[in-house]
Amino acid sequence: MHCNKSRKGKIPLAGKKSVLLAVLLLSSCIKDNLLEFLDIFPYTLFASADFEHRGKDAIEPDAYIMYHEYNTYALPTDSICRVEIMATRGTTALYAFNAADSVYMEDTEAWVKRIAGDTIYHLPAYFFSNFQYINPRQAESDSVHFTMEQQMRRLDIEIGLDVPERQHITRGEGTLQGVYAMFDISSLEYAQDTFYVRFPLRYQDNSLVSELHLFGINPSISQHLALTIYLEDGSSVDVEDDLSDELKPFNDEKIIPFKLSTRLDLHYEAGFSATLEDWVAEDEEFIDVQ
Repeated sequence: MHCNKSRKGKIPLAGKKSVLLAVLLLSSCIKDNLLEFLDIFPYTLFASADFEHRGKDAIEPDAYIMYHEYNTYALPTDSICRVEIMATRGTTALYAFNAADSVYMEDTEAWVKRIAGDTIYHLPAYFFSNFQYINPRQAESDSVHFTMEQQMRRLDIEIGLDVPERQHITRGEGTLQGVYAMFDISSLEYAQDTFYVRFPLRYQDNSLVSELHLFGINPSISQHLALTIYLEDGSSVDVEDDLSDELKPFNDEKIIPFKLSTRLDLHYEAGFSATLEDWVAEDEEFIDVQ
């Protein structure tokens, strides 16, 4: 009896190709059946965005992020991008926003970075967002354009100083109560919790000034301001005020900077004390932004 050598555990090359093809076809069938069962299919989008609706001091980002329930895509601002997404039948939302310094995302909620407890950073990068609805259909494509909206407003605080004050004051710090720390890009609503923003005051043109970027102020909470003014002898003076009335229009328009200005009077009677004159509030539409 003539016996061939055993080929146990080996498959001829032609047989290998047949097995591989069968495995691939089986995998493809399983994948197609699974996607059909889940009602998920690949969908082509041509996405673009513009940042034209922004303040004169806001810089257009180089890129933006498109967020879909299954994926996140980083896209250049100056291009129309072909994007393949996994979609489902029916109306679905696409969200777009920029990656802004000191702002982080939790699902569709944009939060300003906290510096301590319920106190947030005063100068995050400007945050933009928008969303569009699409109705995907298999074997079709679609285009989507996001007109990005500036979701933060600039607040300038200026405290004028006369000669006696300038001789004693070196710098200042402030804390403002009742500001929003979160903006939901899907509902366009804010967190209603109480937050504070802490900011430095620096010298500029015989004044103490500061620039803040805020989602907005909470009208159901008073905007209480606490200032600490530091003197050249190492001591400090505290002064407080309520800015609720002055800040009522703050949420009305976001791309026009809002300015609050006053003057500080320093008094000495067995120690220094300080008072603030009436505040003046104005939109900076016709004022050059530094």
